[in-house]
Amino acid sequence: MLKVRGRYFLIGCSRSGSTLLQAMLNAHSRLGSFPEGACFVDIIGQYRGRTFGTRHLPLRSRVLYHLEGLRSALGFASPLGKARVKTFLKDAKGEEFFDLFASNSFRITPQLLSLMSIYDQLALKQGKDHWVEKSTNHGVYLDYLEKSACYEQGRPYGFIHLQRAGPENIASIYHAVKHYPHFDHYFSGSLDRCIDRWITATLASRRYAGKSGHHFVHYEDLIRSPESELQKLCEFMKLPFENQMLTEFSKTAQSLILKSEPWKFEVLAPLAQKGRSRFSESLTPSEQQRVLDRIREGGL
Repeated sequence: MLKVRGRYFLIGCSRSGSTLLQAMLNAHSRLGSFPEGACFVDIIGQYRGRTFGTRHLPLRSRVLYHLEGLRSALGFASPLGKARVKTFLKDAKGEEFFDLFASNSFRITPQLLSLMSIYDQLALKQGKDHWVEKSTNHGVYLDYLEKSACYEQGRPYGFIHLQRAGPENIASIYHAVKHYPHFDHYFSGSLDRCIDRWITATLASRRYAGKSGHHFVHYEDLIRSPESELQKLCEFMKLPFENQMLTEFSKTAQSLILKSEPWKFEVLAPLAQKGRSRFSESLTPSEQQRVLDRIREGGL
């Protein structure tokens, strides 16, 4: 009987290339994956503060951030989680698994553990015995992710951190913010918020550098030497490399991208077309300097 043998989380900054890597992994015969759900965001809360930092938060939002922090510290889940999970399962074509979600519990831990069971069932439905969940916003919830993934002793788990050079990553976010109104309203068209997003995500990942169970991939290396990077990643997951990860990812990507996420469709293009520079194309010279100055100020 098929059972899940490995759970993996793919995390990183928005527009870091995570959908591309997710599609490559999903092309593996034993790795299942699903559309981006970000369920942890609404189960735990504190989205704006955790994702962008408290630098630009108005007083009311800052107070709300700390109140949500107190609630989550006491172990109580946000009431928004149930609706988020229901929407995710509809997108993932797994609505029959909603009964597995611990919606009757007010506690964070039972809800997160039941979410792991839902991911298991979605993977098994695809005929896969490993899964990779990709929600870039989950990177700032690593403290909770580790507790949930590690709950069942003896089952392989891991965290895949995708990193991208700051100037290009920030410019790519800013391009999406300007061209896709529904990308994420919290950015409010602000370049500084795009910079905040990259800094927060990068710092959140770097805290885990060198730790067991965490593997880092650099987007630039993935584009330059995709087979080598995927081989190392498969070794981390204790799975054999399969060449179809390089040849079939554009097909598997179609089941991962929602119609409401048009900014992700560029993933379908061949790898050879992914070398363009958003930094030089999308930002003015003064904006470029602003990005470089902020990265330098952040010590990154």
